[in-house]
Amino acid sequence: MAEIDKFQLMEVHTKAQAEALALAKKRKKRNYIVGFSILGAVVVILAIIYALAANIWLANLANLPYLQYTYQANVDNPKATITRLVNTSDYPSDFKIPDEVNGIPVVAIADGAFDSCTRLTSVTIPDSVTSIGQYAFANCKNLATINFSDNITSLGTGAFQNTAFLNNLPEDDITIISSILFKIGEDIVEENTILLNDKDSVIPEKYQSDEYHKIYLSDYLTQGQTVSVWSDGLFANMSNLVYVELPDYLTLIPINSFDNCINLEGVSIPESVTTISDNAFRGCVKLNDIVIGDTVTSVGASAFAYTGISEIDLPTSMISIGQRAFEGCENITSFTWPSNLTSIPNYAFSGCINLSEFILGDGAFDNIVSIGEYAFNNTAISEFDIPYNVSVVSSHIFSNCDQLETIRLYQGKTTYDKHGTPYVTGVIRIDQSAFENSSLSSIVLYDDNQNSLTPLNEINLPTTLSSVAISSSQGSTFANNDSITKVNIPYSLVSTSYQMFLNATSLQEVNFQTRRNGTRYQGVTTIGYQTFAGCISIEDLSIPDTVTVIEDGAFANMTGLENIKLSNNKTFTSFAAYLFDGCSSLTHIDIPESVYTFNNYAFRGNHSLDYIYIPYSQSGNITLYSNTFTNMRPANEDGTYSERLAIFINCNEDELNQYRVSKDFYDDSCVVYWAGEFEVDPITNIPTPIVSK
Repeated sequence: MAEIDKFQLMEVHTKAQAEALALAKKRKKRNYIVGFSILGAVVVILAIIYALAANIWLANLANLPYLQYTYQANVDNPKATITRLVNTSDYPSDFKIPDEVNGIPVVAIADGAFDSCTRLTSVTIPDSVTSIGQYAFANCKNLATINFSDNITSLGTGAFQNTAFLNNLPEDDITIISSILFKIGEDIVEENTILLNDKDSVIPEKYQSDEYHKIYLSDYLTQGQTVSVWSDGLFANMSNLVYVELPDYLTLIPINSFDNCINLEGVSIPESVTTISDNAFRGCVKLNDIVIGDTVTSVGASAFAYTGISEIDLPTSMISIGQRAFEGCENITSFTWPSNLTSIPNYAFSGCINLSEFILGDGAFDNIVSIGEYAFNNTAISEFDIPYNVSVVSSHIFSNCDQLETIRLYQGKTTYDKHGTPYVTGVIRIDQSAFENSSLSSIVLYDDNQNSLTPLNEINLPTTLSSVAISSSQGSTFANNDSITKVNIPYSLVSTSYQMFLNATSLQEVNFQTRRNGTRYQGVTTIGYQTFAGCISIEDLSIPDTVTVIEDGAFANMTGLENIKLSNNKTFTSFAAYLFDGCSSLTHIDIPESVYTFNNYAFRGNHSLDYIYIPYSQSGNITLYSNTFTNMRPANEDGTYSERLAIFINCNEDELNQYRVSKDFYDDSCVVYWAGEFEVDPITNIPTPIVSK
């Protein structure tokens, strides 16, 4: 091919290529434009989505540093509760509560979570929240606006107490939060008000006259509003209410609903109600006209405490009764306990001063396993059978019962399974002050058929009993009792307790039971602090050889005590402080050879003692504290003594450890003779001073 042809062909190619290149550039430009347009649109959309999400996310995040949370430990359904606003210096006044924390939904605001957060002016509660606790926003005095969740089902007492939100509501208004009837103003509750569901309600004849002001709840609900529950404390402290008809949409009477409505006389409870919550009618001192239907299964703590009810029948459907449920109901004289309840709670009838008859319904005697502390404190009960399966007689259970005479306890038994594991039926412990300040004179043991095994006018304790009170500083089980005359203490009891029979002024006889167990004896090992102090009617007392410790003041002020036999256990080595302090009638005491320690005031005021002989002979171990023997004889008017108590100590004075013997372990009412200064009659074991010839 000629050169010129080559150039022409190249030119043609070059033009075609140029056109193709130009077209490609044009297409590329168009693609860029379209691409950037799409990208721009995507960016705009993403920006909008991000802005919306960020707004929500940042709102949550912004408030997280100010809040404390707790989590429900349930991996399948985790829930978070706001417990407290912790950073109280610069939290936002317009506060948005997050709907979740770390992916866990926030479902509740705890009691007092925002209490006294005065910077708050507005709060938004997300729809995830279903529960607002007691006093959750109380004392947030500047909180005026609250945007509520639509799903709140529980609203605690005083949730918005002392807030601008509450104060700004009309005084005669009823407010609905979610489906909860929340607030009733004081102005609508005039004197002699009766509360009714609607105008079709049947008004008891007593309240039909014009002197009673009628409130119909339906008048305060606008069309379309629904109510399923009341908030806690809805009518609390409304002293003008005299009668209430509860609407049939209520399944429970909330906490504090009518607390301290001091003129409320009657309540009509519909069959829809299954639960009467804590303090529902507490302090309604005139309330006496009330019937609890068969549908009610639960009565809360202090639900009827300090009311005027004189009789009340609980259905057999009852599942639970809270502590203090009937505390202070002074008009109740008789009560029948439902058969299916296994526990009588703490303070259940404490202060029911006229309750004289307590009946256990069919089957209740077998079902009850516990009776709480103070359950019958200060009642008029005169006798009571404690059921078989009760293992603990709780503290103060019958204290201050000045008409109580007889308690019956199961004799107790121990059975063993195939592995040799013991199973005890009966009382194993009597707690602090169980019968303190009562007039109890008899604890009678009964058998499997509830037949009495022991006589009246004695305190007989079962052999299943292993302890009285739960610590060395508690007891007073029968303290200040002036009716007990005789006590039999079982071998199973390890220790008498703190002030167990303190000032039991009529107690005359105490028998300590012991039992041989192999090569040793089983019985009480410790006489507790002031166990028999002030038992002025006991004349003779015998302490078993199982006893190794007698604590301070165990026999103090037993002014009628004349003779005592002490334990001869070799490990009994010490006379505690104030042990026989004030035992002015004690005539003689044989001090065991094992005793070498004598504490402060151990024998102060023992005017009738014939002499003291300490037979322990190892001088280096003798311990004599100050005032061990003081005021041992009456002084003359001039302070001198016509007679002095002779104290014989069987060791050498010059061999004593001076750090263990106080110089004033005795006073001028005594004279001391050391080893070598007296002799002991080998037959009578009576020491007499050696007279110098």
